[in-house]
This record gives sequence, C-alpha cells and structure tokens, in this order.
Amino acid sequence: MGNISKKDLEKLKYYIQERERLEREITKYSDSISDGYSSITYGEIRSHYSNPDAIYDLIIHNDKLKKQIIKRQKKLTVIISKLMQIINKIKDPELKSIVELRSIYGKTWEQIGEEVHMAGSYVRRKYYKFTEE
Repeated sequence: MGNISKKDLEKLKYYIQERERLEREITKYSDSISDGYSSITYGEIRSHYSNPDAIYDLIIHNDKLKKQIIKRQKKLTVIISKLMQIINKIKDPELKSIVELRSIYGKTWEQIGEEVHMAGSYVRRKYYKFTEE
C-alpha cells in the first residue's frame, strides 16, 4: 500500500475535515490581522488603547497561532495528497470505489455495499485485503 499506514487511510475523511476547519481558522486570523492590526505600530496602539500591552500581545499571539495553523494545514495537505495518490493508483474500479467511499466519505460497510451492489461483508474483506498489501 506504499508508505502510508492503514490507520492514515482510515482517517482520511477526518484529515480532510480538519484541513477545511484550519482553512477557516486561517481566514479568521488573517481577517483580524488584516483589519489593520498588522500595520499598527506599538506607539499607535499605546496612544489609542487603554491597555496597549495586552492588545500588542494579542496581535503577536494571533500571528503565532496563524503560523502554527498554517504549518499543521501544510502537513495535512501532504498526508492527504499522498493518500489520494494511493487511491488514484488503484487499477480495480470496484476496489477504488470501495476505498473512496470508506476513506473519503466515511460510509459504513453496508452503505458501501448498497452503492456498489455487493454484500457489506464482501466490500469489507476486499478493503482489508487491499490495506494489508
């Protein structure tokens, strides 16, 4: 199956959801910083706010958080990309559908079986056989 673990393949759906959540967080922090905070000098903060140190610390904190979130998002993007490459290399269209439905959409074995017109136990065995290769 390559150098990606079965555990990662089973968590692909959650990785995608987390990456989307992180994108929203990045936008939130980008908006708060671009609302003028990043261009404000400490002197301007001092003259406009009652507790300038707290505002300045908040700006720095938000910027650090944004950088950490971006770093995590990039790691997730690499993991997701590797997993998607593995899925896209599957030559058997039936197996590829099973893996996509399970890994990306998080469907149950019964739901997958209904979609591909097979027994849930068959699709489960086929999936596990693939992940053990």
